[in-house]
Amino acid sequence: MSLFIAWMPERDALTRLSVLRDGCRNDNAAGWTGWRQNAQLHMTLRFLSHVPPEEPAGLDDVLARIAARTAPFELSFDRIEPWASALVCRPAPSAALQELLEVLNVAAMETGYAEMQPQTPHVTLAYPPRDAEGRKRRLTSAPEPDSRLLPVTARFERFAVVRTVPGGYHPIWHCDLSGSP
Repeated sequence: MSLFIAWMPERDALTRLSVLRDGCRNDNAAGWTGWRQNAQLHMTLRFLSHVPPEEPAGLDDVLARIAARTAPFELSFDRIEPWASALVCRPAPSAALQELLEVLNVAAMETGYAEMQPQTPHVTLAYPPRDAEGRKRRLTSAPEPDSRLLPVTARFERFAVVRTVPGGYHPIWHCDLSGSP
């Protein structure tokens, strides 16, 4: 069971991301399998650890302070990329998102979580098929969905502390961004 900080898309963004995912799946799919269900679409902001399901002590106060001084912002997911282990949708560069990733990383380390490099923002759409030994095959091509499906714009207004559950993720605590731009 994993614990992490994530952006969970609100209904409108989730709908648009799922339409994009389905467009990729329908456009020859370039060999990708393991398509993520709607309940699995999210953007990890900071992995924390593999822990029991309890909420980590002290982290909620630190995250609440970060949310209180961070203004909501727009994201524009504008490209599909094949990574070594996943097919992902990436947002256009965003100073607000990059700053939030860095602040969350520092906050996690200050509350006792392992040092890590800041997360590369993405939403996983699919995983590659596995070979006969069970290893993920490396795919280097990405589907080219209908150009009308990109970009997917989304409002980033909250983040959550999330744990994995069978078939998806369960937010155990969330924080609305309420700072001024």
